[in-house]
Amino acid sequence: MANALGSDFNLKVLIQMLIEWIVVTDQPFTVVEHPLFRAILSYLCPELVASKGFSDSSISHNIMNNFLQMRTEITKKLEVCSD
Repeated sequence: MANALGSDFNLKVLIQMLIEWIVVTDQPFTVVEHPLFRAILSYLCPELVASKGFSDSSISHNIMNNFLQMRTEITKKLEVCSD
């Protein structure tokens, strides 16, 4: 993927890091729509910003999916501990 960082760039890793940053720093999901934020991402990965899949709603969806997956894993571990 063409970008300013070279050939070792991984889009999935970037998206996961962005999600973690948004959650940990309590950013609004709409931060990804801010023109300056998008300019930074466009510099790093033009394909990411150009894609229709990168928006506040897609970030929100990814965060919710991560939450549901983690909740299921934690619930299973707690069930094993309580047996």
